[in-house]
Amino acid sequence: GLLADEVAKFPNLKRVHSDYFERKLPERLKRRRDELKLADIVVANSAFTAQSYVAVGVAPEKILTVHYGAPEVVINNVMHGGDGPLKVLWAGTFSIRKGAHYLLEAWRSLKLDGRAELIVFGAVTLPDDFIADLPRSVTIKPTIPRSELYANYSRADVLIFPTLADGFGMVVTEAFANCLPVITTSRAGAADLVQHGENGLIIEAASSAAIVESIEWCLSNRAKLGKMRDAARTTAASWQWSDYRRALSKGLRDKLAALHRARV
Repeated sequence: GLLADEVAKFPNLKRVHSDYFERKLPERLKRRRDELKLADIVVANSAFTAQSYVAVGVAPEKILTVHYGAPEVVINNVMHGGDGPLKVLWAGTFSIRKGAHYLLEAWRSLKLDGRAELIVFGAVTLPDDFIADLPRSVTIKPTIPRSELYANYSRADVLIFPTLADGFGMVVTEAFANCLPVITTSRAGAADLVQHGENGLIIEAASSAAIVESIEWCLSNRAKLGKMRDAARTTAASWQWSDYRRALSKGLRDKLAALHRARV
């Protein structure tokens, strides 16, 4: 499993409960596969999720892929203007699955000299030694109300979401709705909505080097990064939850009609 692979590379990630979850994984996967076999229609929220279903034997024609919608676009009066240190934001659980350990490894290797700062909002589930002696440019804060988080989106330069496996990743659409470009990986379902170099950057997953390269790009392209705000906002505005509901309803009607035709 994913956790076992990461523990093999980073032995310090091993936790007391890791063995328990690894033991339970085959049972959980079998139950999920059994449920998928019984389904006539399987709804996926991204191409990444759809591919994972196909990988376990779901017929592609059973799958309906509809991306989750973005929150209503927020136009804030106070926007970070790109001056001062590059403000990199993390939102959500600071965990192995989200690639937090790769981010910290990358950040420690960067020679920033005050040029960038990383602000993390969310519960930390990494072992203590991973967050010990953090660089002064890293600030970790607890989970905050959504309204406060949105205000922090507007004051940042870029959201970083280096996930190792995420069916979607709603922090991406939240960031877009707040005019914030995103750095994420191809293993985030929401990467379907990221146009590399236009509203964000798509990087290799499980790679500290790729994270370093993306941060260095942002540092060297502050003006272009700032211009990505408009593209981020346009992406969110063009696919709202109302669009999701319409697409889901139509997709289900079409799939059900096809099933009916096949059975008569």
